[in-house]
Amino acid sequence: MSSIATSVPKPARITGLELDARIVIGGSLLAIVVLAAVVGPQVVPHDPLELNLDRRLEGPSAAFLLGTDEIGRDILSRLLTGLRPALLAGVAAVLVAAVAGTLIGLSAAFIGGLYETVSMRIVDLLLAWPAVFLALGIVLLIGPGPLNVILAIGIAETPVFARLTRSIALGQLQGEHVEAARSMGASGARIMRLHILPFAVVPLVVQLAIAAPIAFISEASLSFLGLGSQPPQASLGSMLSGAQEYLAIAPTYTIFPAVVIAILVLSLTVLADGVQDALDPRHIRKAR
Repeated sequence: MSSIATSVPKPARITGLELDARIVIGGSLLAIVVLAAVVGPQVVPHDPLELNLDRRLEGPSAAFLLGTDEIGRDILSRLLTGLRPALLAGVAAVLVAAVAGTLIGLSAAFIGGLYETVSMRIVDLLLAWPAVFLALGIVLLIGPGPLNVILAIGIAETPVFARLTRSIALGQLQGEHVEAARSMGASGARIMRLHILPFAVVPLVVQLAIAAPIAFISEASLSFLGLGSQPPQASLGSMLSGAQEYLAIAPTYTIFPAVVIAILVLSLTVLADGVQDALDPRHIRKAR
């Protein structure tokens, strides 16, 4: 009995890991951005929609710390207000992709047959397109708007999660622990939930960290093209789009939205890199 128990594989766990410097740096930067998104709209110095036509395209000053845009709106207030929907859209899109991809991957591996063939060929077709362009095409089909952007980015990111989950599930389906569960009369849903899905948790967490920066870049790109949040609502991409015409006469108008997007993506990229290495099985074995 003990020999059977010890032969059962155990999924990797996200515990007992030493913090990588990249996790600390990326997490700290991300925490600052999230704090600004949460607290910022409550402490903005001006109404982000207030027009000051006599103070258009001003540089940073005591009245407007980061200057004003082409119709006199405070850039700092609009950045702080536009940061929250950008974060929410990116997080929601990645979660949609993770849930949908996990369900597709698990069901394809477990059901097999025609369903697996058709679903994986659709996944392969979607994988042939870069995520940003695929999301752009989907938004053009279903129309602009924040919810449609979330759905489009989620669909574009789903194939990676589906492929990852399916490969893990196929490896575990041949294991003795799954055969034992079947012999004891466990249902398919129970087998997937208790005997297969736990092995996918760590790889899925790593993939979530990798997909997050791509999702935020996609959201900013779609907003830049005018397909995300619609005016007068503030968004980082739309601010950058509006600023490009005034780069020569008001460079700070372009610089500040670009810097915020860069900090957000950089923090997520550094954090994802650190998480990926920290959760690598070889690193976990060394830590133990």
